[in-house]
Amino acid sequence: MRSAWLRGLPLVLLLIGAAWAGSSLPARDGARLTQAEIYRRTLRGVAWVHSPDAGKGTGWIIDRPRRLLVTCDHVVGDNKTVDIVFPVRSGGAVVTDRAYYFEHMTELRTNATAVRGRVLKRNPEVDLALVELESLPVGVEELPLAEDGARPGDRVQLVGCRYDVDSLWVHSGGAISQVTTLRKGYFSNGKELAKGARIVSAQVPINEGDSGGPLVNERGEVVGVAAAVAWEEHGAGLFIDVAEVRVLMGPIGSIRPIEPITTRFITKSFAPREVYRQGLRSFALVRTDRERRFSGWLFDRSRRLLLTTAEAVGKHETVDVVFPIYQGSTVVSDAAAYRDEPRRLKEKGALTTGTVLAADARRNLAVLELESVPESAVEARFAMDSPVPGDSLHALSNPNRLDVLWVYTACAVRQLARANLGQTTESPDPAVLIVQAPLTEGDGGGPLLNEHAELVGVVTGKTGPQQQVAFGLTLDEVRAFLNENRLRWEPASAAALVQRGVVFLKARQYMRAHADFEAALRLDAHYAPAWCEQGRTFYLQGDDDGAARDCGRAIELNSKLSSAYIWRAAALSRKGEQRKAVADCDAALAADPQSAMAYAVRGNAYRLLGDLVKAQKDCDDAVWLDRQLPCAYLYRGQIYAQKGDLELAIADYSRALQFDEYLSEAHRCRGDAEWQKSDVAAALKDFDQALALNPKNGLALQGRDRARAARRNP
Repeated sequence: MRSAWLRGLPLVLLLIGAAWAGSSLPARDGARLTQAEIYRRTLRGVAWVHSPDAGKGTGWIIDRPRRLLVTCDHVVGDNKTVDIVFPVRSGGAVVTDRAYYFEHMTELRTNATAVRGRVLKRNPEVDLALVELESLPVGVEELPLAEDGARPGDRVQLVGCRYDVDSLWVHSGGAISQVTTLRKGYFSNGKELAKGARIVSAQVPINEGDSGGPLVNERGEVVGVAAAVAWEEHGAGLFIDVAEVRVLMGPIGSIRPIEPITTRFITKSFAPREVYRQGLRSFALVRTDRERRFSGWLFDRSRRLLLTTAEAVGKHETVDVVFPIYQGSTVVSDAAAYRDEPRRLKEKGALTTGTVLAADARRNLAVLELESVPESAVEARFAMDSPVPGDSLHALSNPNRLDVLWVYTACAVRQLARANLGQTTESPDPAVLIVQAPLTEGDGGGPLLNEHAELVGVVTGKTGPQQQVAFGLTLDEVRAFLNENRLRWEPASAAALVQRGVVFLKARQYMRAHADFEAALRLDAHYAPAWCEQGRTFYLQGDDDGAARDCGRAIELNSKLSSAYIWRAAALSRKGEQRKAVADCDAALAADPQSAMAYAVRGNAYRLLGDLVKAQKDCDDAVWLDRQLPCAYLYRGQIYAQKGDLELAIADYSRALQFDEYLSEAHRCRGDAEWQKSDVAAALKDFDQALALNPKNGLALQGRDRARAARRNP
């Protein structure tokens, strides 16, 4: 068919009607997917696009790490931002009812299924636009581009949000008629679009609302973008050729190569040994000490995010994460190799630290941000479909009862239910898979994989009273948890950045915290909590002048911000300005009479002024208000020590360390008290621990030298 057939045809835009009216990787080596597989995989990268004054259309993800979406220029119109809505899944099935999305739009925005997109680039000449999204829901994947483009006779399929039916995510199929150049464009709002663009004509039934949707071949690769209809050609669909998409992406950055992957990995079921091999690539050991073991798996490599259980992290801010090491092609399974050789593990890049970004006791889930990820590690692929009773599954775990790691277990789904996972009494109970498997209580965090090595659930660590009955958290619960906590790793506001920065502060990752507070201030230079927390960061790093300055700036912006007075008081106290510190604590307590921290800091200032009566009263009040506040016990212990009550002092130092094991000064003070009691061995141990935590602790160094000399010369 020649290109001349287009001349003079009345082309009707698929402009999205009036307002409000698993892996995407292709099969390799030419292997073809079934229509159902194509639809299921393509849907992972498709979205509904809402423009304020242009209507609605379809779009698809072309670059997941950079959160880039392709749609038509006439879909976004002259808008600078658009709303993007991704498919919702319920009970393992995609919700297709259009009315559901309108009725639940507020909820969808809250859980990040509906997100804002910034129009990054437009090209009316080819009717394409590129949109940068503020975030992506878990499980969304980019769609690959066809290397060779479409040819007449090729079978193709489209997923779109057509306007003439009450359902979204509608599938259409047909064959390519011709690939040509559009000599005369079509019109939208008086503008001629796509004149001279390379066009794919296909006998694919499309309609208003499909604009921007991906046209994919039998390997699931994008060959075109839905744009218009030629009614005189029996409603033939016109699609912007994938070559124009590549040109659109050029200045933004080259398309990242799709990782080579076998056809079997995409289209066929794996043997259990292959499921194990694939699953091991995202699997990790999680531990807070070298004895207790849990598991986790990487779900976002670009952001270094790993999912584990809330039980695994407990009340810790950081945990150790260990990835498998190999000898040749064989994984090293001996638990001792991972317990006894941390230096070698770090050298190999297998041992890293994970900071706890979010935890959910009800679902028994937690998200970690890792300091680093091994080059060989890949993120787990989320399954599109949920398992049903009778399905065979595969679990990976690191059981505490064995001397080996990276253990495989065959499972079978017995039923779907809801169950309390034992970490809280909070309701409602989460949805679970009841599986038949020889798992033990506490073996939580590992992935439950289907026959395609795709994630369908998480081993919870909870077992039933009957033999070989265990519980796995469903993928819907995992997605809900990740979407609810997305702002922890994709903060979009000054407040969200400060919240994440505080997480890093508690984990003593001061550079990461400082970066978040600076980013918050770039967004809003008048956001007082950001100044306050940046001042707190300076204080914790020993910069009292910086702390007083930034907390003072916070007070200028918000005179009722109790925490700003507290951290400025702490800095002033360490600078020797005790009366100013007391005044700031008074102001803090006027703003928040229940602030345990304000009482503790004021108590320490009174101690340094020599008023031990007022000092102890304030520290007693601090402990009463917060029985887990480490500095309250530290300061009260110092008061007892000054009074000569060494037993009470040691008891309070020990309580301080119970709630903060990294508190160097508590070790140092306890060492001093033990020295005064002539317990040289205990004192030396505490001085050593204080210096291990803070090598610059001069008083601890003096105490250790004194204790060592006493041990040499009894």
